[in-house]
Amino acid sequence: MSSSEIHCCPNATVSHLCFETNVLAPRMNQTEPVTKAAPLVELAGGVIVVGRKEEYEQREIYTCLHARETLEGQSCNTTESCSTKGERCVYPALFNGTRLVSLTVAGKGRPVIFVGSFAELKYLVSFTELTPRFPLLFPSFISPAWVPLTVDQLAKYLLAFSLALGLLNALPCFALDGQFIVYTVVHTYLRTRLPKKRRSSLIRLLLCYGTLILVGNITIGFYRLYRTYTTG
Repeated sequence: MSSSEIHCCPNATVSHLCFETNVLAPRMNQTEPVTKAAPLVELAGGVIVVGRKEEYEQREIYTCLHARETLEGQSCNTTESCSTKGERCVYPALFNGTRLVSLTVAGKGRPVIFVGSFAELKYLVSFTELTPRFPLLFPSFISPAWVPLTVDQLAKYLLAFSLALGLLNALPCFALDGQFIVYTVVHTYLRTRLPKKRRSSLIRLLLCYGTLILVGNITIGFYRLYRTYTTG
């Protein structure tokens, strides 16, 4: 039991959770926390933490309620919005970094209730904008949700791989298309400025330099990969 948590449910259950609300009540003489047995409809079944000694003071009242039934009720921000109906606005009494989240799942009748941190929820739940265009022809057991996500991810990988392969093939290296690109560029734009012998020497220099850089990068990459696996 954490000191930052409020435990007002007598028996730890999965369906029930501790909720809190603020009430304006006459000042009490007690300055210590008081346990008060009151009807549940009055939301006074729990620990009452007394505030400052004034004629009227705000009290935090904690009570054990059914989490799903409470969330299915009307949402509110303050108690004043529903005070005329004899109702009261309650909040989950979670002070240890956890949150109470209601997740609506398509095709499901009731929402999913989650109690925990948002960081944990991020790894447990995945959201997507892809939905089946014809759900009657392709139900979930024929075309599950991971199929369009896998196809979309595969298309992205193919695009990135094709782009990287095209850039690699355009490098000024021997045995690549970049060799012919260098040859065409030099002989097209330097035909009138340099003689043929110098143009050929420039092409060989650029190709040797590009090939040396490519081989050096590949060697360094394999060496780092080898060191990573050997040093563990």
